[in-house]
Amino acid sequence: MAEGIKTSEMRDLLRKRFGDGARYAIAEEVADRTGWAGRRLDMVVCSCWESDGFLIEGIEIKVSKSDLKHELENPHKHDVFFGDLDFYSLAAPREVINGMGEMIPKTWGLYEAYRKQDGDLALKCRRRPVSIEGSRGDVSRRFFASLVRHLYACSPSNRLVREAEQRGYEKGLKDGPDRNGWRIASLERELKEARREIAEWRAFYFCDGGWRQGPEVVRMRAEKLERVEAIHDPDWTERGLRDAAREISKIADFMFGEEEAC
Repeated sequence: MAEGIKTSEMRDLLRKRFGDGARYAIAEEVADRTGWAGRRLDMVVCSCWESDGFLIEGIEIKVSKSDLKHELENPHKHDVFFGDLDFYSLAAPREVINGMGEMIPKTWGLYEAYRKQDGDLALKCRRRPVSIEGSRGDVSRRFFASLVRHLYACSPSNRLVREAEQRGYEKGLKDGPDRNGWRIASLERELKEARREIAEWRAFYFCDGGWRQGPEVVRMRAEKLERVEAIHDPDWTERGLRDAAREISKIADFMFGEEEAC
């Protein structure tokens, strides 16, 4: 049944209709501007032939009567694009268009999707669009920027870059634990031990009066901790390990500075 035609299938039909890459450039989900734009067109088809007049057609896809009715009752959703388009068209299943003819503006083009007897989907132009009244002389820069960005997002060069990034990311996820897991585990053990020692030293020097034994013990342990930290690549060293060494040194300076402890 035509009601079962999905938006993704409508897109495929339109891509096939305008599939001549030498003649047409297709961009999808194009906003009326870059940034936080509030309106988007399902598809923008740009003619790249001078003989076609370099025309720009906006196409909105609707797969249900309720969605189409809502679009028609809220013209601000589409007329924001009219200053940058030559034509505006609707693409929908045959059953969605039937019975809605009086509501659809006569200037809009109609692309009708239907199922053939063998069950395959097909698309035909039921009505060609008429030039939008007062249509654009020059495309606005805000729409041009949005259009170019979407065309680049679909370009082969951008796709190759994204695929390379994804491969690198997946390789890092796979190789990282194998190559560096032992280093991370070792640092986690050292950090846990350092925290335990700090807790013990605080209890001993502040509560038991052990600070009277002299500053050498505290400083010696602080230096030892710093040496343990220094043998590791700084890029892989836990930040907490370095902080622990500095904190221990501060305790020693506080307890055994030039001024006598209270």
